[in-house]
Amino acid sequence: MSCKSKTAKGKICKNIKTTGSDYCHVHKTSISKAIGDCKKAGHKLDRKIIMSPLKKETSLIGSAYLTYIYQNDIKNPHYCESMLLMSKQIGENTKNPYVHLFTVAKAKETINVLEDIQLCFDYSIGRTKAPATLVKNSVNKLKKLVG
Repeated sequence: MSCKSKTAKGKICKNIKTTGSDYCHVHKTSISKAIGDCKKAGHKLDRKIIMSPLKKETSLIGSAYLTYIYQNDIKNPHYCESMLLMSKQIGENTKNPYVHLFTVAKAKETINVLEDIQLCFDYSIGRTKAPATLVKNSVNKLKKLVG
C-alpha cells in the first residue's frame, strides 16, 4: 500500500478509507515481532497447547487477525496470551498466507468473511466448541481467498 495523499504520507491514520482516491498505509507489525514483544513484556502462556492440523490453520488465521486488530498492543494481556498460544500451535518458521486478508486490496472480500475469521480465531484459542466441520468450512473459504 502506498499513500496517495501528501499530507498522509508516512503517517498512521486513525480513519482509513478503503475506497476513494485518498488513503494512506496502515502500520503493520509483523507477527514474529509481536510475539517477541509480548515475551519481552513478561506475558506468559497459561493455556493448554493443542497440536493438530486444524488448530495450526486456525491459529495462522487468528494470529493474522489479532495482529491486524491490536497492532502490537503488548499492554493488552488478551492479545499477548492469545498470540503466544497461537504461535505455539503453529510452529516456528511457518509462513502465514492469511496476512494478505488484511490489506486494502482484499478489504472488500475480507469484510464478507469476517464471521469465518472470528470463528477460526475463537476456535484457535479454545473460546468455542464449534463442530470441526463448521470450522473446516470456514478455513476452506479463507484458503480460497488467499489463493
